[in-house]
Amino acid sequence: MNPKLLFQFKSPTLCLIQIIALLRLLLGNYINLGHSKLTRFLTKLYCVCVCSSIVSMYILSLSERALFPVYSFIIIDYTCAVILSIIFGYDRYPAFLAANMTNDRIIGFKINLSLTNYAILSIYGSAFLRICLIIAHFLSHPSSILAFCSITCAIAATDVNYIAVIIIFTMLHRRMKNLRTFLETNSIPINITGQDEIAISITNVRKSLLYYNNLLDNFQSLDELLQYAVSKYTIWRMFQITINWITNFSRTCVVVYFFVQHIIAQLYPSLVLISSPAIIVETIMYEVDRIKETLTTQILRCSDECLRFELQTALQYVRLRPFRYTLCRAVPLDINLLFTTAALCITYVIVALQLTHFSAY
Repeated sequence: MNPKLLFQFKSPTLCLIQIIALLRLLLGNYINLGHSKLTRFLTKLYCVCVCSSIVSMYILSLSERALFPVYSFIIIDYTCAVILSIIFGYDRYPAFLAANMTNDRIIGFKINLSLTNYAILSIYGSAFLRICLIIAHFLSHPSSILAFCSITCAIAATDVNYIAVIIIFTMLHRRMKNLRTFLETNSIPINITGQDEIAISITNVRKSLLYYNNLLDNFQSLDELLQYAVSKYTIWRMFQITINWITNFSRTCVVVYFFVQHIIAQLYPSLVLISSPAIIVETIMYEVDRIKETLTTQILRCSDECLRFELQTALQYVRLRPFRYTLCRAVPLDINLLFTTAALCITYVIVALQLTHFSAY
């Protein structure tokens, strides 16, 4: 799929996607800019140079202060992300967007790339707090400029990659909602006498079923990238939050400045970005349940055998292939995951503080 197809549709969301792609490239993540081998080689060489520069700055700053293990894991995470971007490229994301827009054309939907208000608030709110944190940290630690620049670039690159994941989930939710609205407006009167109305209703049901199948297939094409991004980001961020609570607990209880910097400014953006996919997945599953309810109601109302058969086929398919998303094929990504990870973080903090307290005696 040619990524240039995406530039035919102008919208604020598409501009945001293009900005994210540009930021990914500036921070060292590979993006396919053309079909020329020379262009690809130069782009990959640029990404390798940027990644090497960030890692080198961090290694040089290790002599200034003890930054391991938390920040070292961030640098390792960033390096792995750059390597994977060079191996797999960025082609799957534009292909996913182009395939969904083609799917919208087939069913007759207006091409809609807009995000939900929650996604917009999450993206811009976390970005604003990150910028405030960077400024506050720079003013309070002017001596560690190498460490500050390297860690800031690594965190920014990780957040930008994860924001792209949030946009993917949000677009799936938007289309599931449009599909549910389309089925609800499909005319299913109690007594249908006109053959034309029956044919139109049957065509709409078949289009809806094909649209639902294509949505899940297109989303499945990004499964490997999404699995890695969501699992990795959740683990790293929860680990970082736990370490920050442990290392800064005594200062945050006394000094308000450290409380604002280390708890609110770092905790809130991480929690927002971690919780966003889980909340969006919950809303997608809710829309799928609404689709099942709509089809069930229409089956009960329908008096035509052919139309009832199509409705029953669609309902059976949605029941056999519901939308579910699991991490590592084992952990469901839903709202319960947030409470589980929060409980684990609190438990680890309490255990670590107790061990530190006992080791002092």
